[in-house]
Parts: sequence; structure tokens; C-alpha cells
Amino acid sequence: MAEGGEAHVKTKDAPEERKALIEFDVAKNVWGSTAGAGSDYFHLYKRERDREIARLEKMDKDWDEKEAHLEFQKKRAEGLDKAAAKTAKNREKRQRKKMNADARKKQKTDTDETNGFNNDGSFLEEAKRLLEEEEKAKKDQALPSVKQMNYENITIRDDDIDF
Repeated sequence: MAEGGEAHVKTKDAPEERKALIEFDVAKNVWGSTAGAGSDYFHLYKRERDREIARLEKMDKDWDEKEAHLEFQKKRAEGLDKAAAKTAKNREKRQRKKMNADARKKQKTDTDETNGFNNDGSFLEEAKRLLEEEEKAKKDQALPSVKQMNYENITIRDDDIDF
């Protein structure tokens, strides 16, 4: 129907070309405003007419309510989707901020890759320790002088000797 209501119709059980015919229910309104109707039927006609007008108004009102409800649900769903997208964006932003803060904190406590020293104020002690290690490594690698050579600090390997 044009007002949006549903009309249930039955098709006749007939040959295929007649299935398209629609069977309508019989109208119960037997009084009308036709010529020849006496004045004694006017109140019956008016009552039926008012009842039909009320039914049509109720159908229109129900249709408008249904349309308003569907529109509200559509706007509500759009609002929920929009809010969910904004929440996800903010959550992602918070996580990035937290990860960056953790990375900065870790960078402050870990060794700096550019110079190899901790960023905790122990630069001088660390530098002194590294210098001592380098000096010790140089001593270990230096060849002993002739005076320092004796049987205790000389190792003779079999692969060095050619026969």
C-alpha cells in the first residue's frame, strides 16, 4: 500500500494466465452515501465513515512511528560506529605514547650506542676502567724483551719447528 502497510491477497487456483488475478476481501461497509439511502441510515454511515478515518489515521501514525524508529536506529548505529572509531584512534594514540615513553626511559638507563657509556653519571669511572683494560690488553700483547725472556714465559710449539 502507498501508506506502507501490508496487504495480504490471495490468488485464485486457476490456470497460469489467471494466477495474476487478485481476490479481494468483501467490504463490510454496506451503508454508503448513495442516492436513495434514507435519513435513518445516515448515523450508521457516519459511524462507519468515522471508524474508517480513525483506522487510516492510526495506520499513518504507526507508519510515521516506524519510520522515526528506523531513522533513530540508523543514526544511533552511525553514532556508535563513530564513537568506536574515535575510541580506537585514541587507544592507539595512548599506546604509541606509552611505548615512546618506555623507549625514552629505556634509552636513558641503557648504554648509549654512540659512545658506549651509561647515562647514569658514572662516565669517569667507566672511562677509567676502559683505559685500564686497554693498557692491560696492550701489555698482554706486547712481545717480551730479550731480558724478559726465560724458560718460564717462552712457549715452544711443535708446529713452529721445522725439521
